[in-house]
Amino acid sequence: MTERASRILRDLIDTHWEMRNDQFPKIVQQALISQYCSLREQLIEEMGEDAYRNFIETGRLMFSSKEEQVEEVETASP
Repeated sequence: MTERASRILRDLIDTHWEMRNDQFPKIVQQALISQYCSLREQLIEEMGEDAYRNFIETGRLMFSSKEEQVEEVETASP
């Protein structure tokens, strides 16, 4: 991951945390949602869509519980 992508990711994570925090008025929440979407698009552009998807999927697998991983495998099986 490039330094720029890493910086965008940090901003994206911080924005996501603030967005999910209910202490802000609705107007601020809406601005945070817009900022989040913009940062996400910047990250996808910086990394490339396939690399971004792979990064997100790898993160989900790393941080999901074993039950969620088994559920995903069972759902993906024919």
